[in-house]
Amino acid sequence: MNLLYVYLFCIGLVVEALILFSNEERKIVKVLLADNGGSWGEWHPPRFCAEGAYATGYTMKIEDDQHGHDDTSLNAILLRCRFLHKGSDAGVIESGEGPWGVWLQWTECSHGINQTFSFLTSFNLQVEPYQGGGDDTAANYVKFKCRNLTDNTGSSEHELALENGKGLFGSYGSWSESCPWNTAICGMRVKIEDDQHGRDDTALNDVQFYCCE
Repeated sequence: MNLLYVYLFCIGLVVEALILFSNEERKIVKVLLADNGGSWGEWHPPRFCAEGAYATGYTMKIEDDQHGHDDTSLNAILLRCRFLHKGSDAGVIESGEGPWGVWLQWTECSHGINQTFSFLTSFNLQVEPYQGGGDDTAANYVKFKCRNLTDNTGSSEHELALENGKGLFGSYGSWSESCPWNTAICGMRVKIEDDQHGRDDTALNDVQFYCCE
């Protein structure tokens, strides 16, 4: 029995360490904003990759077309983190999650010669505007641009999008600003509307990404 208690205690320490790891303070040099974010919901706490790691890929949780019933579309975004040196896996981060939909396949930035890793540096959010008396979905999709951190010419920059690159409703806004040279996306926070219990749900409305040294 004592061994069981020791085991559970150790598991608890590991879980606590992982939570602290994802909230570790980073040196933020820029906040990337969408120019078309939805207006419903509350901002969730920011989450960050571990020190020395940056976002190199992502996936989304999306609800399919409900064919006349209440649509929510984009419900969550997950970022995959990798350490700058050697590109080893540094886990995933998520700021908040709506209850509807399924997760898509992961996608990651392309790697350069000698396994030089690229990281997320800007984004574009697809949002359906307010529908008046119709069904609102707010944010539908997100896509990114990737770049090598040490590339100050933009020669390594490329677009990263999941599957067909767009959601069912709304349109893309303008591309966000880009992370400065020698920085990349290291964290995020999302704005999500809670379950409206029979009224019109929108789930994820807006997102902000953080650039770190």
